[in-house]
Amino acid sequence: ARNQLLCEIQKISSDNVNAQIELQLSEHHRLFSIITAKSMNSLSLSVGERAYAIVKSSDVKVYKERPQNSKDVNIIEARVVDLQSNDTQIELTLSLGSVANERELVSMESLENAKGIALGSLVYAVIEPSNIIIGI
Repeated sequence: ARNQLLCEIQKISSDNVNAQIELQLSEHHRLFSIITAKSMNSLSLSVGERAYAIVKSSDVKVYKERPQNSKDVNIIEARVVDLQSNDTQIELTLSLGSVANERELVSMESLENAKGIALGSLVYAVIEPSNIIIGI
């Protein structure tokens, strides 16, 4: 996957089936991942440990306005720093931080969904918690 974001595990809550992992990406960005409890145990995850939030670019949806009624998804404010397109798709590279703590996220969108998004645009990246894989 293109997006491998190094984070710190802040909180783990689990039951017999699922685990919710809270990750600190940067001072201003937190992510939530839902993985199986079995995966959590096999990775031996613990609070304070560093882990990668791994996301396929096709699982990062980008919006020009902050989505409403989005309680159960990760929303990250970002700026478009690069874009490449062909006849049907556009690849957006998003900056998540300051120059001192530069993080990037890549999204693949259809040209239709990306209308009005340009280089330098402020956008909102949305990622479902179940689409964030945890790696160590």
